Amino acid sequence: MRWVITLLFFIGTLAFALTLARPAAAYPWLVRHGYRTCNNCHLDPSGAGLLKPFGRDQGNRVLRMHFGPSDDKSKAGDLLFGLVREPEGILLGGSVRNALLFMKPEGRSASVRSILMQADLRAGLDLEHIKAAFSFGIIPTGGQLAAIIPDKSLVLASREHWLGVAFGSGFLLRAGRMHLPYGIRNNEHTMWIRAATRTDINVAQQHGLALAYSAKSMRGELMLIAGNYQLPPDVYRERGYSGYFEYFVVPKASVGVSSLLTHAGGDLYTSVRSPFTRQAHGVFSRVAIAKAIVLLTQVDLLVAKRSGLDTKLGYDGLLQVDVEPMQGLHIAPAFEILKSPGSIGGASIGGWLSATWFFMPHLDCRLDGIYRSIDTGVGRVGSLTALAQIHAYL
Repeated sequence: MRWVITLLFFIGTLAFALTLARPAAAYPWLVRHGYRTCNNCHLDPSGAGLLKPFGRDQGNRVLRMHFGPSDDKSKAGDLLFGLVREPEGILLGGSVRNALLFMKPEGRSASVRSILMQADLRAGLDLEHIKAAFSFGIIPTGGQLAAIIPDKSLVLASREHWLGVAFGSGFLLRAGRMHLPYGIRNNEHTMWIRAATRTDINVAQQHGLALAYSAKSMRGELMLIAGNYQLPPDVYRERGYSGYFEYFVVPKASVGVSSLLTHAGGDLYTSVRSPFTRQAHGVFSRVAIAKAIVLLTQVDLLVAKRSGLDTKLGYDGLLQVDVEPMQGLHIAPAFEILKSPGSIGGASIGGWLSATWFFMPHLDCRLDGIYRSIDTGVGRVGSLTALAQIHAYL
């Protein structure tokens, strides 16, 4: 009987999400259009999550492909294609994303599986001085870090929930569970610059207090991390800080710095219960060489210190080129490198080739081909991954 109730709840929530959904992704390559700060389009000052009306409108105008003349008065990108208007100051949204994953590690058989990557509902307040956001969703697998009701077969999760006060000229103070402010906020959460720094926007959010600042030519955010209070026990909760600062040298080219330091009584990722301190400090850049080509780069120094052991150093890096040959179609080759702190091998390297097509309002699809060569210290092991995604939002 329990599985029947779970299935009905799942179907109902998914259907509801499809009627209220909107994109929740982060697209740092929008710098090609002169978008320097994120708070004009997103409720989160550093990007991702709920979109404001201006963000939805720009998504419909400059993000998707138009098969004919663009209609400046079109409401196709609005809630239910413009048939429903949100009350002033209220934001509704969400996202449903499904994927087909193919993996072939070297020397092992291939596997293929279908994954519901995201089925989230979102709501927010966007008043003059009061801001708030809340998300609720389903993660069938791999979402324990964001779980509010964990289960082996179905995880009910809240990736973010926060309350904020806007003041001064461009300041926002928030408290709650939020994305960690660090580096380039992209939605490829398995890239090493996200995985090694533990700053992805999938499930790596933390509770804490954050102060953000956004201006015409600069933006930044500093978060005091109190820990992930959706994750017991307390020994694994990290405390510390994370932040970044980005400055636009010219309207479509920026440089930035990031820094993160946390300490916990144990390391969740290795299940070792001894004091553990980790750090990441890096630089990043977003440069629109031309309207059709954007370079995204990030390099980080990684530091890890376990009780009773020497400090270990490592690094990660990413170079991604986003090419938009025609509006709505993106081809993005990328090169990444990782040397984990304490690893006995040399640097591991990876290559991505991604294609994303925003082919109509509320729908996009994506294909990723990823090859990684992992240095194990006694040799290299290769792995091939192919991922096909469909993203629906209304």
